[in-house]
Amino acid sequence: MWRSGRSFTGVADVRKFKQDFFPSTLGNIVDYVKKSLLNFMRLRGVKNQNRFFSHQTNQGLKSLPASFSLATWNSFKGLGGASFFVDLTEAIATFDLLCLQEVVLAEDKTWNQQLLQSSFVYGSMYKRSDGCYDGVMTICPVEVRRVKLIPSLATELFPRTKKVAIFSVYPIYDGRELGVLNVHAPLIRTPKSFAAELEYLIDQIKDHTGPLIVAGDFNTLSSVYLLELILKFQQIGVNYLQVARDPRPKMKRLDHFLVRDLHASEVEVEEGVKSSDHP
Repeated sequence: MWRSGRSFTGVADVRKFKQDFFPSTLGNIVDYVKKSLLNFMRLRGVKNQNRFFSHQTNQGLKSLPASFSLATWNSFKGLGGASFFVDLTEAIATFDLLCLQEVVLAEDKTWNQQLLQSSFVYGSMYKRSDGCYDGVMTICPVEVRRVKLIPSLATELFPRTKKVAIFSVYPIYDGRELGVLNVHAPLIRTPKSFAAELEYLIDQIKDHTGPLIVAGDFNTLSSVYLLELILKFQQIGVNYLQVARDPRPKMKRLDHFLVRDLHASEVEVEEGVKSSDHP
């Protein structure tokens, strides 16, 4: 359970979704190639556009309860086929707090009807040629108190835009505030620049002294990057949550949870859903 002090608890159930890169039929292969090419065309000529969107619904919760569930998922821009929307709907229904990366959102927020029934904050990396945005989203049934959009220091090689993190703050049952940092880190960078990105993120949230969740896709392609992630956040009392018997190949251990003043009863990787390239 997540726990702060003697009473604040919450369940952590980390869901990851695995893309099947070896489709069993020719039709699946053709479909995957077509979607990949379409996404490439949408990114041609794209410009950096870090924007913030918010959608708040009255779901009757004034604060997060003493026990809550949490997940992080790189949603692969919705390219995982028809099952993607089934997986998304299930994730929204299952978890109290959901950190998503590579979320495609239309400016009128009609990306998916299920989202309109949920309260969320969203930060975009860029606007595509089809008018949609690509970015990170945090879904929570409690009305957000404060939000901060944090573009990365580094610029990606393709497209030439910045990645983004979004920091949101929510009331919890005992009157304190929970900070949630949802991160999509740049992919191509040196260990030195990765360390600089982490220091920059920490500096952006330094004023928040309460319970904290740091989650997302950190693109930790080797143990060097993972160790840097763990050590940097340890300096502000944010501890890494280890997955027992992690089934992911070492090169694909990109998504992580770190917490402060919280305790997780269970942290796991679910491999059963196949609508993303992150196992």
